[in-house]
Amino acid sequence: MHDAGVELFNRFVKVMELFAELGSGLARTVEKYNAVVRSIDSRLWPKGEELQRMSGSGKELASLEQIEAVPLESSRLRLTMQGEGPADVVQFEK
Repeated sequence: MHDAGVELFNRFVKVMELFAELGSGLARTVEKYNAVVRSIDSRLWPKGEELQRMSGSGKELASLEQIEAVPLESSRLRLTMQGEGPADVVQFEK
């Protein structure tokens, strides 16, 4: 029973590590998206407005909103891999 419990715990820790990697990847993706939006705002948009005025078409340019997203972190537990000894449960530091 002990060995099965340790194995289950270690598998749970691995899944949590994968979630952490996924969250980091998501954060990097949002950072890249926001960089593109900033580039559009500062470099592309002004030229688009200039072309719009020159063409006199009356069509409006669509806007993009900047994304501000932070992946959630468990507020209860930070789990670490365990060997044969008893499991340690460590509270998150804020």
